[in-house]
Amino acid sequence: MPGYTGETPTAVVIAWLRGSVTFSLSERMVNARTVLSEYPGGPLVAAQVLDKLEAAAQSVSAVKWVQSFLKADVGIDIASAATRTAIDALIYAEILTPEEGAALKGLGEREMTRWDSVGGRASDEDGYVEQVVAGVRGWV
Repeated sequence: MPGYTGETPTAVVIAWLRGSVTFSLSERMVNARTVLSEYPGGPLVAAQVLDKLEAAAQSVSAVKWVQSFLKADVGIDIASAATRTAIDALIYAEILTPEEGAALKGLGEREMTRWDSVGGRASDEDGYVEQVVAGVRGWV
C-alpha cells in the first residue's frame, strides 16, 4: 500500500474516517444578502461579484433572470447542477474569474469528516469511532 506507515489497519481506517472532505449540498438557497454575508473575502468582494453579474445581465438573458432571483427573498439554488454549470459558463465567458466562480460554488458546499457524512455521532469524546471500527472488524 503506497505511503504505508506501519500503522494498524484499524488506525488507518479511523484516520480516514476522521479526514475532511467537501460535499456539494443537495440544495442551498441563497440570495444577494447571503452572498454578501458569506462570500469568502467579505461583503466588499461579494459586492464586486454581484456587480459583475448585474453588468452581464444587460446582455445575457439567463444572468438577468438569475439576478432577479438573487434579489428576491427565495434566491437561487447555488448547489444545483444547473447553477454550477451556469457558473462555469460565466467563467468560460470571462464574466467571472475562476476564483470568483469557485467561491460562489463554495456557498453550496460543506466541509465535514467522512464520519459525519455517513451519519456518525457528532462527538467522539468516548472513542466511539474506534468502537465502531473494532466492531466492524469483528464482523469480517
